Amino acid sequence: MIRHMRLKKIITYIVLISLLVPFLTGFVLIEPVWAFGSEDYKSVLKALFMVFLLSFLGDDSDDSKESNSNNDSSLSEEYVRYQPTEEELETLARAVYSEARGESYVGQVAVAAVILNRVDSPEFPNTINGVVYQRHDGQYAFSAVWDGQIYLTPDETAYQTAKDALNGWDPSDGALYYYNPDTATASWIFENTVPIKRIGKHLFANLKI
Repeated sequence: MIRHMRLKKIITYIVLISLLVPFLTGFVLIEPVWAFGSEDYKSVLKALFMVFLLSFLGDDSDDSKESNSNNDSSLSEEYVRYQPTEEELETLARAVYSEARGESYVGQVAVAAVILNRVDSPEFPNTINGVVYQRHDGQYAFSAVWDGQIYLTPDETAYQTAKDALNGWDPSDGALYYYNPDTATASWIFENTVPIKRIGKHLFANLKI
């Protein structure tokens, strides 16, 4: 589109110059006193000059606006770690809200990061929806999906923490699991994982080697 606008500008210049040349030639060939004494002649020149000037300023403005618009669009849609669909961004925000809405901002980003770490791991599904709604032996991987809290409406903080994780922030230090040791009931998580760090009420962990 920008190339098209520049081509249009070049064509405009050529047309205007071709119109100006006869008048400029007239100043040389026609007696100067007569030429400058003609108000109509000067009015035409002024009009052509204004068209030339406005076309120059107008086209540059359009190019600049389009360029800025394209840059803003690309910045708002690109993420460092994963390019989610609108549905997946919604799923990630719902997962954060339903699993960690009582945690600090860092704790919520860490939960979102764990989901993305699983997306990157060959041991788990390779999409956000696949990870969040994964089942193992008939059980959902996340308790919020099992008890229906995943369908709660997320707040703005949940969306922002999801976006921060998509942009590369991982307070979990690469963890694939998290759990609240005070409320977790599955013995598997205690027997098969090793904690990396604690953020708020959650322990973030990976499988034992």
